[in-house]
Amino acid sequence: MEGISIVIVDDEPEIGFFMKIKLMSEAPHFNIVVKDCGRECLDYLKENEADCILSDYQMPDMDGMKLLHELKNIGCGIPFIFVTGQGNEQLAREAFKNGAYDYFTKEIGFAHFARIINSVEQAVSHRQAIDERKKLEDELLPVKEAVESLPIGITISDLAGRIIYTNPAEARMHGYSVDELIGLDANVLAPSDMSKPRSFDQIYNSGAWKRTATNVRKNGGLFPVVLTSIAVKDKAGTPIGIITACEAGE
Repeated sequence: MEGISIVIVDDEPEIGFFMKIKLMSEAPHFNIVVKDCGRECLDYLKENEADCILSDYQMPDMDGMKLLHELKNIGCGIPFIFVTGQGNEQLAREAFKNGAYDYFTKEIGFAHFARIINSVEQAVSHRQAIDERKKLEDELLPVKEAVESLPIGITISDLAGRIIYTNPAEARMHGYSVDELIGLDANVLAPSDMSKPRSFDQIYNSGAWKRTATNVRKNGGLFPVVLTSIAVKDKAGTPIGIITACEAGE
């Protein structure tokens, strides 16, 4: 994944600095700034962009939950992850209820940094997929109602291979909700299809590509499918992704 801009919010500067150094040493593609409080974070975001926020919970003036609420109130959808010493199940439930992407406690030595890094990357990928999906809304609008009522699965993946749109039939077929699929790598559903390399350019130039594959449900179950892929282009004719129809095979 390319460079990811992160804001760490922690009222203990030494902890914020430690997190920054540790994260950047294990994930060099992270670009990190540290802010001492929620107000500083909000002021920073007025002039700068960020891909993810890692915030403590208990802070003076504005705690982490209040910061999360303020961001929601201004329509800011930056993924928000708690990394806090105030760890308890009630707080975690409240965090998720209010839109936090993930929740970590400050374990001794932060031995779980690898999980934090993975969570950040997943959160950013999910947000990027949502943004790409919004770009497609104008293209899908005339046929969206029909596509969402089709009995066959329909998935659209972007140029990075992430799922940016899926209809209810596709989600049901694989045992996911629609929201769970957004942002996932399309190959998660059809790993056997990876044995048949086919570049985007080939699909764009040759039209529909029909093949059989073995897909995987969320619970690990396997089932045969017939996949048909075609290129998705914007109104200017620029390739923006791949649309794939998925039908149960025999």
